[in-house]
Amino acid sequence: ALSRVALYEKLVARRRGGDCFELNCGLLYLLEALGRRVEMLPCRVFAGKERGRPGRPGFRAAPSHHALLVDGEWFVDVGFGEGPLGPLRYADLGREQRTPDGMRSRLVAPADDKLQLEWLVDGRWTPRLQWDSDFPRRKRPAHLYRERDFLLHSDFSNLNRKIVVSRLTRDAKVTVAGTRLKITSPRFQREPSLEPPEVTVLDLAACNDDRRTDCVRAALLEHFAIPLRETKGLDLHSSRSSP
Repeated sequence: ALSRVALYEKLVARRRGGDCFELNCGLLYLLEALGRRVEMLPCRVFAGKERGRPGRPGFRAAPSHHALLVDGEWFVDVGFGEGPLGPLRYADLGREQRTPDGMRSRLVAPADDKLQLEWLVDGRWTPRLQWDSDFPRRKRPAHLYRERDFLLHSDFSNLNRKIVVSRLTRDAKVTVAGTRLKITSPRFQREPSLEPPEVTVLDLAACNDDRRTDCVRAALLEHFAIPLRETKGLDLHSSRSSP
């Protein structure tokens, strides 16, 4: 559910986290309560085989993510797997914008009717999200129920194929995907350095079969503060590790 009450109960009271729809809708409610004007941006995600897209990488045909435009000036996204940890100036097209986590992003207009979010990876600007410049201005969380339900049951969505839990800070990214725990720190180099990021990968599937679920639940408690009562009955039978 994407109602104000349901999201507060899940995200705040139960500390469960949520998918991109839930997180950005939760932030929308908060910003509106603070007097901000918030519009939803229906975005197409740039996807390759790792995101369930067969053939050549490219943008999905239909929107499967919703970012936020705040006061008509700021691009904000707290729901994407690894988005910028700070707002981006919406009108500064083509200019690199660096957020406090060190991520280097830019907004560009690849066509007259399109806008696009890119980030700098290995010295190359790589596409991430794309949306129509003339996007629907009155879209609200209540309009997203059908879209979210479709994605939760779609064959190309990772959301119904494995457990994916991710937490970002300025210095680290922690992810449990399937039965794999991955910690990357620092996420980005803020100053020139020859030292690569430290990456720790633990295959929780290496636990004994009868303890595998307990290992994943313990990781969710330790790294995400998700109480054990919330993961009781967790079923890993159909979940696979992230490549």
